[in-house]
Amino acid sequence: MRYLLLLLLLLAVASTMGDSGQRVTKLAVMEIEDLSGTLDKKILENAAEALRGELVASNKFVVISKDRQQKQAVKEMKKESWKECYDQSCRIQLGQALTADTILTGKITLFGKSYTLMVELIDLAKEATIKGAKVDFDGTENGLADAVRNVAVEITGVGTIRKKVDTEGDARACAMAKEKDTHAMWSVYIEEFPKGACAFEAKSRIKELAATVKAPAAQPAEPEKKAEAKPSNMVANRYKLYPEMVLDTKHKLLWQRRRSNMPMTHDNAVKYCQDLYIGDYGHWRLPTIGELKTIIHGCQSASDACPVHDGCLSGKCYNAKCYCWHGGGPGEDGYFWQKDVWHGGTTFWSSSILQGSSSATHAWFADFATGKISNIGRYNKYDVRCVKKVK
Repeated sequence: MRYLLLLLLLLAVASTMGDSGQRVTKLAVMEIEDLSGTLDKKILENAAEALRGELVASNKFVVISKDRQQKQAVKEMKKESWKECYDQSCRIQLGQALTADTILTGKITLFGKSYTLMVELIDLAKEATIKGAKVDFDGTENGLADAVRNVAVEITGVGTIRKKVDTEGDARACAMAKEKDTHAMWSVYIEEFPKGACAFEAKSRIKELAATVKAPAAQPAEPEKKAEAKPSNMVANRYKLYPEMVLDTKHKLLWQRRRSNMPMTHDNAVKYCQDLYIGDYGHWRLPTIGELKTIIHGCQSASDACPVHDGCLSGKCYNAKCYCWHGGGPGEDGYFWQKDVWHGGTTFWSSSILQGSSSATHAWFADFATGKISNIGRYNKYDVRCVKKVK
């Protein structure tokens, strides 16, 4: 009998261990809350069940069954239906009653025409979020299905992010590449749309234009020493303006004045800046999040009140001070930048990678419409404004 009990104990322990012998986290997946108020309840239930299935298939968690959660909710929470348990305290209480280690909560928001699925992995012992993911989608059932798969990949680190086909973006990018007709623009196009409508033409033009790509020149001094770069005016006793560049005399940073011609993924943003030439000026790079903060005006996110900076890049560095009200800035259209300096753009990539993210999947960005400093998956497409240090 004693040996039988020992065997049962070993089997119980083994059931919570993964292939590597590490303890597998016990997870309860909660229903998805629709803050947009526009989606069918059955679709939401199916989305939560699909998310549960993706997590089970990853073999990263021991996922508590839906039936058990429902029974426990009725018993412990005294709810008529477990789907009523949407607030954070209720969900944490339910997870603890299920003896789970973590819970996964999800909600859907609608801003403008864009839906966003956001999920949080919450450690019940610490009652703190240990990982999060968010994916935009178009509000359709198929779009939500892709969003569910993608957030599961971000949470588990298992699988590949599915990129949605962007036919409108393909057409715009193709038209822009044809208009500019440079090696850099065609290279960015083929990276973004390897099977796009202009893919064949892009490959041909890249080969033809390869000989025209300039070799890196010596690092130039400040642009006013070049005949092309005579300043048109001075703004706020800080910014010297040139047709295509802006010199921040306070921080000794030379910026691309216009944004990139199209939004792009983080990897392509890095390549875009490396390949950029403005006149004879090369050696551009993607700015750090600290450098992007220097051109935010009118929001506390530019100050130390928002702890995110080049030396603090983990999720713990973000707080509520890294954001301001939409449209409340001093710049054009309420943007949080110096008026009459910049040409175009809203949300810009930085080169700073979120520390602690799985396989460096997230990078920090600055949204000048809201003053927000935050991070997001690097497969998303944002604007680019390149920079370089000058003496």
